[in-house]
Amino acid sequence: MEQSKYQQSVTVRLTNHSKRTCTLKGFPGVQLVSAKGERWDLARSGARPDPITLKPGDDIAHIKFTVMPTTDPGTKSFVPRDVVMTLPDETKQITLPWEYGGAIVEQSGATHPGTFVDPIGL
Repeated sequence: MEQSKYQQSVTVRLTNHSKRTCTLKGFPGVQLVSAKGERWDLARSGARPDPITLKPGDDIAHIKFTVMPTTDPGTKSFVPRDVVMTLPDETKQITLPWEYGGAIVEQSGATHPGTFVDPIGL
């Protein structure tokens, strides 16, 4: 996880386990899920997606999303338990445990949220 003063970036690497070359382009769907089952769909960044081609065994593509952690009890927060991701043009979801702990600033209604997802490979 990369970190700045107010934001942290999480990167999930993707590996092509098939026997065929595949091309990915666009934004993944990324949803944070709390222990209570609350769901937060992350907004997309303003970055432009470029196609990423993966040969069998390649793991050069990744999903990167940025969050704003908080320890302030007066801040509206969200405590993730899981991350649910859907790759572009796919319907199968991938669920991973949230291993970074703690609360993040809840900005689901923000116009320009500090918590967002980048296109694949950025």
